[in-house]
Amino acid sequence: MTKVNSQTYSLFYLQKQGRFVKFSVPISAFIIYKSFRINILTGEREYQGLKDFLERLKDVELFDEFKKPHVFHLFYEAGYIVENCEELAKENVPLAIEIVYGESAIVDPPKGNSLPSINPAQYPSFKQYKKQFKEGREKLLKGECYQFNLTSPFIFKFEAQTEVDEFIARVWKDKDKTAAFAHCTYISELNQLYLSNSPECLFQFKQSPSPAVYSMPIKGTIPVKESKDRSSDWRKLRACKKNEAELFMITDLVRNDLTRIQLSPSVICAKKLPLNVPGIVHQFSVVKSPAAEGLNLSQVVSGLFPGGSVTGAPKKNVLRILKSLENYDRGFYCGSTIVLHKGLKAASINIRSCEVDFGSSEMKYCAGGGITLNSEARSEFDETYAKMESFLQLLKE
Repeated sequence: MTKVNSQTYSLFYLQKQGRFVKFSVPISAFIIYKSFRINILTGEREYQGLKDFLERLKDVELFDEFKKPHVFHLFYEAGYIVENCEELAKENVPLAIEIVYGESAIVDPPKGNSLPSINPAQYPSFKQYKKQFKEGREKLLKGECYQFNLTSPFIFKFEAQTEVDEFIARVWKDKDKTAAFAHCTYISELNQLYLSNSPECLFQFKQSPSPAVYSMPIKGTIPVKESKDRSSDWRKLRACKKNEAELFMITDLVRNDLTRIQLSPSVICAKKLPLNVPGIVHQFSVVKSPAAEGLNLSQVVSGLFPGGSVTGAPKKNVLRILKSLENYDRGFYCGSTIVLHKGLKAASINIRSCEVDFGSSEMKYCAGGGITLNSEARSEFDETYAKMESFLQLLKE
């Protein structure tokens, strides 16, 4: 039976309104593993794993109206099963969270007191990164891949009395720095917060002016120290052939991913556009594919997940390569969060994201970047730190 006192909820940013939609009072909630799932509301274990979950997504048709909010968190490692690399998935690592809520309301961003200090506990070293970079570059030279997205975890500790709202309020206190796909889920039964200030879109389903699935991959980054430098830095990023190659390569991969959803040819709507976030300028493209009646969530997930910008090309090969290079589970980071509620049918790619465990007073934040033959280890390592600082800046201010 559902716990009537569950405090689990999700928030999703509505950029046009500058407010959030809050989903609460969960009707059902599951955390899903490779071979089983746990009912978050009752604690019971059920022998339905990720494959069963993916099969059920065939019944979730995107042309339907979702009166009850549905939220799906696909963790990065779920991509092993989506891309038929099942042997890479561990048995006891969470792969997805599925929640259906009973209530929704438009709310302002949470308000809280100033956040206590967050202290570094574990940072990646350049020595380790350089070793991973070198091993990955050998894969490029052998033609096993064309690009791979190498990432690293940053671990922080904070004071035990820190409240959930203090984290959320600190990240989203400034509307100008709240990203288009900002969202979070707090699971009270686990005392765990999954928070993302992501600017990146895995997909958006729109029925007007004609039904279509859009994706907006980000690839290419340059740090910005002052806002007045953004125009000149954007020109510098736009002119960089190395960053352009990264973007175009992944855009082509996403175009192919979209096409295989319903075998509807996809088109590139915009090849290269600027995206400003705190301390950074990115570049992104816009790709769309026509959608036909009967389109279900399983088709979209199977076609697009995990996102090409956070894996590489070719995707299946890169998943295996990254598994051999990275010595941690990405989890929520580089996964995707899907929300289905009335006209809101979209999914993020969870960059600028963290997992906050209030039981251990620990925050995990991860960052990385795409590696090609023209990449240099030191500059890519510095970019990883720049992305971490971009997020940490929101918590410090």
